[in-house]
Amino acid sequence: MKAAIYTRYGPPEVVGVRDVATPTHKDSEILVRVRWTTICAADWRLRSARPAFVRLFNGLWRPNTQILGMEFSGTVASVGKAVTRFGSGEEVFGSTGFRFGCHAEYVCVRRTARR
Repeated sequence: MKAAIYTRYGPPEVVGVRDVATPTHKDSEILVRVRWTTICAADWRLRSARPAFVRLFNGLWRPNTQILGMEFSGTVASVGKAVTRFGSGEEVFGSTGFRFGCHAEYVCVRRTARR
């Protein structure tokens, strides 16, 4: 799959599209094929390491989180064994929170609380 990745802190030019392995979901997760995503303040702050204390959470010398993006909408590609609320082919939207990873073709998302 393709993903927007950055391996060092800096200006927008440090982000590049690269091929990476497609994530595999756990039993309590769903795999979503991302159609739309956002770029929010958290994304550019992590990428640029501004303010500097961001490095304390994401790596001092290089970023630990290399695929940014917190919000997504897309289609469920597959579901884990413990997931009963969603099925393959359903259209969904949501957030990964500070797990990030939405600036990619696929993202794994944890199961939400039961109704």
